Amino acid sequence: MFRKRFVVFSNIMLFTLLAACTQVVAPIAADRDLLYQSSTLSTLSTGDFEGDLTIGALKAHGNFGLGTYNALDGEMVVLDGVVYQIRDTGVPYIAADDSQTPFAAVTYFDADQTLVFSDTLDCPQLQAQIDSQLPTLDQPYAIKISGEFAALKLRAPHRQSQPYPTLTDALADQVVFESQNISGTMAGFRLPPYMEGDNSPGYHFHFISDDKQHGGHVLDCQSGAVTVRIDTTDHIYMDVTPSSGK
Repeated sequence: MFRKRFVVFSNIMLFTLLAACTQVVAPIAADRDLLYQSSTLSTLSTGDFEGDLTIGALKAHGNFGLGTYNALDGEMVVLDGVVYQIRDTGVPYIAADDSQTPFAAVTYFDADQTLVFSDTLDCPQLQAQIDSQLPTLDQPYAIKISGEFAALKLRAPHRQSQPYPTLTDALADQVVFESQNISGTMAGFRLPPYMEGDNSPGYHFHFISDDKQHGGHVLDCQSGAVTVRIDTTDHIYMDVTPSSGK
Protein backbone atom coordinates (compact mmCIF):
# COMPACT_ATOMS: atom_id res chain seq x y z
CA MET A 1 0.00 0.00 0.00
CA PHE A 2 1.27 3.48 -0.81
CA ARG A 3 1.77 5.41 2.40
CA LYS A 4 2.28 9.16 2.60
CA ARG A 5 4.54 10.36 5.37
CA PHE A 6 5.56 13.83 6.42
CA VAL A 7 7.71 15.29 9.14
CA VAL A 8 6.73 18.44 11.04
CA PHE A 9 9.65 20.23 12.68
CA SER A 10 7.79 22.10 15.39
CA ASN A 11 10.55 24.62 16.13
CA ILE A 12 10.80 25.88 12.57
CA MET A 13 7.44 24.70 11.20
CA LEU A 14 8.98 22.94 8.23
CA PHE A 15 6.84 20.36 6.44
CA THR A 16 8.48 17.67 4.33
CA LEU A 17 6.48 15.09 2.39
CA LEU A 18 7.97 11.66 1.79
CA ALA A 19 6.66 8.49 0.18
CA ALA A 20 7.47 4.90 1.11
CA CYS A 21 6.01 1.43 0.86
CA THR A 22 6.99 -0.10 4.20
CA GLN A 23 5.23 0.31 7.50
CA VAL A 24 8.25 0.67 9.76
CA VAL A 25 11.20 2.94 8.99
CA ALA A 26 14.29 2.24 11.11
CA PRO A 27 15.73 5.79 11.24
CA ILE A 28 12.50 7.11 12.74
CA ALA A 29 12.47 4.50 15.50
CA ALA A 30 16.06 5.45 16.38
CA ASP A 31 15.17 9.12 17.04
CA ARG A 32 14.24 9.32 20.73
CA ASP A 33 13.21 13.00 20.54
CA LEU A 34 10.63 12.45 17.83
CA LEU A 35 6.87 12.26 18.32
CA TYR A 36 5.51 9.68 15.88
CA GLN A 37 1.85 9.97 14.97
CA SER A 38 -0.29 7.66 12.87
CA SER A 39 -3.09 9.50 11.00
CA THR A 40 -4.70 12.71 12.30
CA LEU A 41 -7.40 13.58 14.79
CA SER A 42 -9.45 15.32 12.10
CA THR A 43 -9.46 12.08 10.09
CA LEU A 44 -10.55 10.09 13.14
CA SER A 45 -13.23 12.68 13.89
CA THR A 46 -14.96 12.02 10.56
CA GLY A 47 -15.49 8.38 11.54
CA ASP A 48 -12.44 6.84 9.88
CA PHE A 49 -11.96 4.17 12.55
CA GLU A 50 -9.94 1.70 10.47
CA GLY A 51 -6.17 1.73 10.07
CA ASP A 52 -3.54 -0.75 8.93
CA LEU A 53 -0.79 0.00 11.46
CA THR A 54 -0.35 -2.93 13.82
CA ILE A 55 0.50 -2.59 17.49
CA GLY A 56 3.68 -4.55 16.82
CA ALA A 57 4.72 -1.94 14.25
CA LEU A 58 3.67 0.94 16.50
CA LYS A 59 6.03 -0.28 19.24
CA ALA A 60 8.96 0.23 16.87
CA HIS A 61 8.30 3.99 17.08
CA GLY A 62 8.10 4.56 20.83
CA ASN A 63 7.53 3.22 24.33
CA PHE A 64 5.10 5.87 25.59
CA GLY A 65 1.89 7.40 24.27
CA LEU A 66 -1.79 6.97 23.59
CA GLY A 67 -4.35 6.31 20.87
CA THR A 68 -7.26 4.07 20.04
CA TYR A 69 -8.03 0.83 18.18
CA ASN A 70 -9.82 -0.14 15.00
CA ALA A 71 -13.60 0.25 15.29
CA LEU A 72 -12.88 2.63 18.19
CA ASP A 73 -12.58 -0.48 20.35
CA GLY A 74 -11.17 1.13 23.46
CA GLU A 75 -8.56 3.58 24.68
CA MET A 76 -4.83 2.96 24.22
CA VAL A 77 -2.15 3.58 26.83
CA VAL A 78 1.50 2.94 25.99
CA LEU A 79 3.63 2.87 29.13
CA ASP A 80 7.17 1.54 29.55
CA GLY A 81 6.93 -0.18 26.19
CA VAL A 82 3.72 -2.08 26.99
CA VAL A 83 0.61 -1.28 24.95
CA TYR A 84 -2.68 -1.58 26.85
CA GLN A 85 -6.22 -1.68 25.51
CA ILE A 86 -9.02 -0.38 27.73
CA ARG A 87 -12.41 -1.36 26.38
CA ASP A 88 -15.79 -0.22 27.68
CA THR A 89 -15.40 -2.37 30.81
CA GLY A 90 -12.71 0.05 32.01
CA VAL A 91 -10.26 -2.81 32.62
CA PRO A 92 -6.86 -2.65 30.85
CA TYR A 93 -5.24 -5.62 29.23
CA ILE A 94 -2.16 -6.03 27.05
CA ALA A 95 -2.99 -5.51 23.37
CA ALA A 96 -2.07 -8.18 20.84
CA ASP A 97 0.71 -7.25 18.41
CA ASP A 98 -1.57 -7.96 15.45
CA SER A 99 -4.26 -5.53 16.68
CA GLN A 100 -4.51 -2.42 14.55
CA THR A 101 -4.92 1.28 15.23
CA PRO A 102 -6.45 4.11 13.19
CA PHE A 103 -4.84 6.79 15.37
CA ALA A 104 -1.96 6.81 17.84
CA ALA A 105 0.89 9.03 19.02
CA VAL A 106 4.05 7.64 20.63
CA THR A 107 7.59 8.64 21.51
CA TYR A 108 10.57 7.26 23.41
CA PHE A 109 10.18 8.77 26.86
CA ASP A 110 13.30 10.31 28.41
CA ALA A 111 12.43 12.85 31.09
CA ASP A 112 14.02 16.27 30.59
CA GLN A 113 12.26 17.83 33.56
CA THR A 114 10.73 16.54 36.82
CA LEU A 115 8.20 18.35 39.00
CA VAL A 116 6.73 17.23 42.34
CA PHE A 117 3.35 18.44 43.63
CA SER A 118 1.88 17.56 47.01
CA ASP A 119 -1.13 19.90 47.07
CA THR A 120 -4.59 18.76 46.06
CA LEU A 121 -5.15 20.13 42.56
CA ASP A 122 -7.91 19.64 40.02
CA CYS A 123 -6.95 19.04 36.39
CA PRO A 124 -6.99 22.72 35.29
CA GLN A 125 -4.95 23.73 38.35
CA LEU A 126 -2.44 20.94 37.79
CA GLN A 127 -2.08 21.85 34.13
CA ALA A 128 -1.60 25.53 35.01
CA GLN A 129 1.16 24.57 37.43
CA ILE A 130 2.87 22.51 34.74
CA ASP A 131 2.49 25.34 32.19
CA SER A 132 4.23 27.74 34.55
CA GLN A 133 7.30 25.48 34.62
CA LEU A 134 7.62 24.77 30.90
CA PRO A 135 10.34 26.62 28.97
CA THR A 136 7.89 27.47 26.17
CA LEU A 137 4.25 26.72 25.34
CA ASP A 138 4.98 26.40 21.61
CA GLN A 139 6.71 23.02 21.90
CA PRO A 140 5.18 19.52 22.02
CA TYR A 141 5.74 17.66 25.30
CA ALA A 142 5.19 14.08 26.39
CA ILE A 143 4.05 14.11 30.02
CA LYS A 144 3.86 11.32 32.60
CA ILE A 145 2.05 12.05 35.89
CA SER A 146 2.43 9.30 38.47
CA GLY A 147 1.22 9.05 42.05
CA GLU A 148 -1.96 9.36 44.05
CA PHE A 149 -5.22 10.75 42.72
CA ALA A 150 -8.01 11.77 45.08
CA ALA A 151 -10.54 11.46 42.25
CA LEU A 152 -10.60 10.53 38.59
CA LYS A 153 -13.30 10.67 35.94
CA LEU A 154 -12.46 8.41 32.99
CA ARG A 155 -14.18 7.26 29.83
CA ALA A 156 -13.99 4.51 27.25
CA PRO A 157 -15.99 4.24 24.02
CA HIS A 158 -18.11 1.34 22.88
CA ARG A 159 -16.83 -0.66 19.90
CA GLN A 160 -18.46 0.74 16.74
CA SER A 161 -19.94 -1.02 13.75
CA GLN A 162 -19.84 -0.01 10.10
CA PRO A 163 -20.98 2.30 8.69
CA TYR A 164 -19.10 4.25 11.32
CA PRO A 165 -20.56 7.41 12.89
CA THR A 166 -18.53 10.54 13.50
CA LEU A 167 -16.33 10.54 16.59
CA THR A 168 -18.70 12.96 18.34
CA ASP A 169 -21.68 10.67 17.74
CA ALA A 170 -19.68 7.60 18.75
CA LEU A 171 -18.77 9.18 22.08
CA ALA A 172 -22.33 10.31 22.83
CA ASP A 173 -22.96 7.11 24.78
CA GLN A 174 -19.43 6.58 26.08
CA VAL A 175 -19.02 4.72 29.35
CA VAL A 176 -17.85 6.94 32.22
CA PHE A 177 -15.99 5.57 35.25
CA GLU A 178 -15.31 7.43 38.50
CA SER A 179 -12.67 6.41 41.03
CA GLN A 180 -11.46 7.83 44.33
CA ASN A 181 -8.12 7.47 46.09
CA ILE A 182 -6.41 5.57 43.33
CA SER A 183 -2.74 5.33 42.43
CA GLY A 184 -1.51 5.15 38.87
CA THR A 185 -0.17 7.07 35.88
CA MET A 186 -1.64 9.62 33.52
CA ALA A 187 0.22 9.31 30.21
CA GLY A 188 -0.18 11.83 27.45
CA PHE A 189 0.87 15.01 25.74
CA ARG A 190 0.69 18.78 25.84
CA LEU A 191 0.56 20.02 22.26
CA PRO A 192 0.71 23.60 20.92
CA PRO A 193 -2.25 25.35 19.24
CA TYR A 194 -0.81 24.99 15.72
CA MET A 195 -1.40 21.21 15.91
CA GLU A 196 -5.18 21.63 15.99
CA GLY A 197 -6.75 19.23 13.50
CA ASP A 198 -3.66 17.06 13.38
CA ASN A 199 -4.04 16.27 17.08
CA SER A 200 -5.65 17.73 20.18
CA PRO A 201 -3.99 21.00 21.30
CA GLY A 202 -3.45 21.42 25.01
CA TYR A 203 -3.41 18.48 27.43
CA HIS A 204 -4.60 14.97 26.54
CA PHE A 205 -4.17 12.12 29.02
CA HIS A 206 -5.07 8.46 29.33
CA PHE A 207 -4.82 6.77 32.73
CA ILE A 208 -3.85 3.32 33.95
CA SER A 209 -3.86 2.30 37.61
CA ASP A 210 -0.84 0.74 39.27
CA ASP A 211 -2.74 -2.52 39.76
CA LYS A 212 -3.74 -2.50 36.05
CA GLN A 213 -7.42 -2.83 36.96
CA HIS A 214 -8.66 0.63 35.95
CA GLY A 215 -8.05 2.93 33.03
CA GLY A 216 -9.41 5.17 30.31
CA HIS A 217 -9.36 8.64 28.79
CA VAL A 218 -9.09 11.31 31.51
CA LEU A 219 -12.12 13.61 31.60
CA ASP A 220 -11.39 15.17 34.98
CA CYS A 221 -9.07 14.64 37.92
CA GLN A 222 -8.08 15.70 41.40
CA SER A 223 -4.49 14.91 42.21
CA GLY A 224 -2.82 14.12 45.50
CA ALA A 225 0.94 13.70 45.77
CA VAL A 226 2.20 13.27 42.19
CA THR A 227 5.45 13.36 40.27
CA VAL A 228 5.32 14.95 36.83
CA ARG A 229 7.97 13.93 34.30
CA ILE A 230 8.23 15.93 31.08
CA ASP A 231 9.94 14.91 27.86
CA THR A 232 10.43 17.62 25.23
CA THR A 233 9.94 16.42 21.66
CA ASP A 234 11.96 18.27 19.04
CA HIS A 235 9.93 17.29 15.99
CA ILE A 236 6.94 15.33 14.80
CA TYR A 237 6.58 12.63 12.18
CA MET A 238 3.07 12.17 10.88
CA ASP A 239 2.20 9.02 8.97
CA VAL A 240 -0.96 9.53 6.95
CA THR A 241 -2.36 6.26 5.67
CA PRO A 242 -5.25 5.89 3.22
CA SER A 243 -8.34 4.55 4.94
CA SER A 244 -9.13 0.87 4.67
CA GLY A 245 -12.78 1.80 4.45
CA LYS A 246 -15.67 2.90 6.64
